[in-house]
Amino acid sequence: MPVTPVSFDNLFFGQIRERKGILLIDQLIASDPATSGVVLQYASNNELFKRQFAIAMVKMGAVDVLTGSAGEIRTNCRAFN
Repeated sequence: MPVTPVSFDNLFFGQIRERKGILLIDQLIASDPATSGVVLQYASNNELFKRQFAIAMVKMGAVDVLTGSAGEIRTNCRAFN
């Protein structure tokens, strides 16, 4: 499978399906039953990937960041301080 390091596309998902991911977490999303279907969809449909990525970025932009005394930096991301 070709590598496109300067393009924004879905080839990452095809690569992890071929077990060519760099990080272990990449390989885990391709093999986990909870996420493997999404990986397959994105690997086979670049337009779907781009469309859903754009939607996700808009949602992330709407997240209110808590600052000062309203928020906290967790010492352990799995538990409240």
